[in-house]
Amino acid sequence: MHACEVSCPQAAEVERQLSTQVHSLRDDFREKSLSTSQHMTRLETLQAEIQMLSERKMELERRVHAMLEENELLQNTVDDLREKTMLLERQCHEKDLQLRQSQLELQEVQVSHRQLTARLEEVTEERSLHGLTPHPSSLLCEIEQSMEQEEQEQEREQLRLQLWEAYCEVRSLCSHLRGNDVTDSALSTDSSMDESSETSSAKDVPTGSIHTSLLELRRLTQNLLDGNESTGSRRSDEEALEEQVRKLGEELRDLREMYEAGQDKSHCSEEEVLRLHNQIALLSVEMCSLREDNERMKTMAEIREPSEQLQSAIRDRDEAIAKKKAVEMELAKCKIDIMSLNSQLLDAIQQKLNLSQQLEAWQWPFLSFRTTLSPPWFPPSFPAVEDDMHRVIDQQLMDKYQDEWRSAPSSLSGSSKPHGGQTSRRAHRVSDRDKKLFSFFKKN
Repeated sequence: MHACEVSCPQAAEVERQLSTQVHSLRDDFREKSLSTSQHMTRLETLQAEIQMLSERKMELERRVHAMLEENELLQNTVDDLREKTMLLERQCHEKDLQLRQSQLELQEVQVSHRQLTARLEEVTEERSLHGLTPHPSSLLCEIEQSMEQEEQEQEREQLRLQLWEAYCEVRSLCSHLRGNDVTDSALSTDSSMDESSETSSAKDVPTGSIHTSLLELRRLTQNLLDGNESTGSRRSDEEALEEQVRKLGEELRDLREMYEAGQDKSHCSEEEVLRLHNQIALLSVEMCSLREDNERMKTMAEIREPSEQLQSAIRDRDEAIAKKKAVEMELAKCKIDIMSLNSQLLDAIQQKLNLSQQLEAWQWPFLSFRTTLSPPWFPPSFPAVEDDMHRVIDQQLMDKYQDEWRSAPSSLSGSSKPHGGQTSRRAHRVSDRDKKLFSFFKKN
């Protein structure tokens, strides 16, 4: 009986511990499911952030690539404009050199013209002087005159040749100043000039042609210097050249402005590129950290997948339920043993009561006789034994009823179904017997 009293609190304690473990396992499973859902939400958020940052990085890379291409195009445009400017400056310099060369040639022709004019005047004065002097009649004078005439003829021939050369040079200068690529036809007569040098006459150089050519040369040079010639091809070329130079100057200024604007824009684009590079570096660092977090979350998710966690929790729950069922079976067995022991105890008490009743029946004549005689040597009755028995029986009955009130009727429904009918019938029989004994003890 004492062992049964000790085993009942132990079984209740074990049941309480098992229920506590089941509740803790349920709480752990609930926390794990909540943490898994939170981790999955966090993982989806991180994946969305990674996708957004990847798109932003690609957009920034496209912008950087576009800016680099635009900068390269601007640099190529600046290089082309610089080359074009250098070419135009070179052409302008060549035109200036040609103009200076033409001015130098014109000055040389003017000097040679003045020299020839002075010499022609001297020769004319000498002829006039010779024509005014009287002719000697002597042979010596005639010889001298013939020699002088021959010398004069030679000088005249040389003068004619020089005049012809000057005339050709003046015509070539005029044609060059007029912009004609083909020189005057007089230049083509250089080969025939030596053949006709002996038979040349005044008709070789037309009268007044040198003066006309000089006047034309002077007019062209004056127009070239004053800038008043509008119909000449040379002046038109010069005006076109000046207009082209002016346009080139304007284009050069525009190109310089564009170059400066391109430099400013390239500087701004370089600053933007640096800023974008810094942003890309920061984004790459963030991407690395997010990738590490993602990898860590993936590893954690791979280590602890929801299905595996659920399966492990289900296994733990099944094990806990199996343990609980086993404990309930043990508890039911213990209760059955306790009930059997209680029934045996009650049988023993019943037998003891029967024996006590028989003893009382046996002692009744002696008690009546003792009351009549009441000798001092007769042993008294045994009220202490009866009180102890009453106390033990009351305690057992109270413990039994308290255990029945505490235990849930459903705890034995699933685990002790095979023993349900027998146990209920046995418990009902024992409870009826206990009630009878309790009523009997109350009567006594």
